[in-house]
Amino acid sequence: VDDDAKNRKILETVLKPIGETRTAEDGSEALMAFRDAWQQWRPFGLIMLDIMMPGMSGEETLESVRELERDRKVEPEFHSKIVMVTADSDKETVTRCFQLGCNDFVAKPFDFETVYQKLAKLGVRPPDD
Repeated sequence: VDDDAKNRKILETVLKPIGETRTAEDGSEALMAFRDAWQQWRPFGLIMLDIMMPGMSGEETLESVRELERDRKVEPEFHSKIVMVTADSDKETVTRCFQLGCNDFVAKPFDFETVYQKLAKLGVRPPDD
């Protein structure tokens, strides 16, 4: 989820070897996709979420996703893994995102290897070499 088309394309390229991808350009679209995925019993295993977006911010989206999981009584071990992606990596922002329930954080600009290492720590299988 990123409001910048170029960043969405980069994230899609990074994630395509790992599995099926779906992009969204803002938090509202992402939340709608998240709900749709649950209605089809195909919840997202991973969400890469930009923090700074117009309209619904990444933090608001993160909070809403976690609230929907709680409402559905999804056990924490089955929650979507959420990795925040942003150029704004000040300590206060990072702390707030972890308090809201994100699993990790990637600062822009990032390289593929950094993303794959963080995803591996979360149990998301990176591509084979």
